[in-house]
Amino acid sequence: MTRKEKKFGVVSPKAKAETSSDEISSNVDISELNKSIPPLEVIQEAMEVDTPGEVNSEGYYIVVDTNILMTDLNFLDELKDQTLQGRGPPNIVIPWVVVAELDGLKGNRSQTQGCTGWENQRKAIKAIKYIYAILRKKHPRVRGQSLKEAQQTVPNLTPTCNDDKVLQCCLQLWERVPKDQVVLLSNDKNLLNKALINNVEAHTRESFEKTFRVEFSVPKVIGTSK
Repeated sequence: MTRKEKKFGVVSPKAKAETSSDEISSNVDISELNKSIPPLEVIQEAMEVDTPGEVNSEGYYIVVDTNILMTDLNFLDELKDQTLQGRGPPNIVIPWVVVAELDGLKGNRSQTQGCTGWENQRKAIKAIKYIYAILRKKHPRVRGQSLKEAQQTVPNLTPTCNDDKVLQCCLQLWERVPKDQVVLLSNDKNLLNKALINNVEAHTRESFEKTFRVEFSVPKVIGTSK
């Protein structure tokens, strides 16, 4: 089973009602999410606005994995405008490989996956529209890893899978900001293992909330950890 075919979680009926697309807050006009899906090249162009030298030294950097955008999009939208005690404001970083994975998932509805495949496709489409809307609005706390950055190597890491490419994004940030300002956010336990082995601070949504002792208004979904 490929990484993009893994299950990304099932939302309970109650949680679905509480986390409808109409409740994504913020600086993103929800009407944007109802438009056609932007092609990968358009998102790439929006991500290219951040050149490698333009890194804000204030606050900390949260590198988000695909499954967070799939199952915890409302949480992420709320997080981007938080200032957490002892850390300052967050800078949300979307790795290039995550955008590419979402692009594959939006059209990957296998008949053998049934309802799960349809649900994953729906979540991927919603995440793509959200990323496009937030990048177009140039939110000061959200940036993407450009294709150029993704093609740059880091010492002692030769990516052999997409998990490694997400980790590579974290290690690239180490070259530009202090290591303790970089956090990986994922519900993929093996990716978290890889990050922790390499001394990258890494959290699931649940451990993130416990570590930073914060409570968000967005309810959790079930079945998201792998």
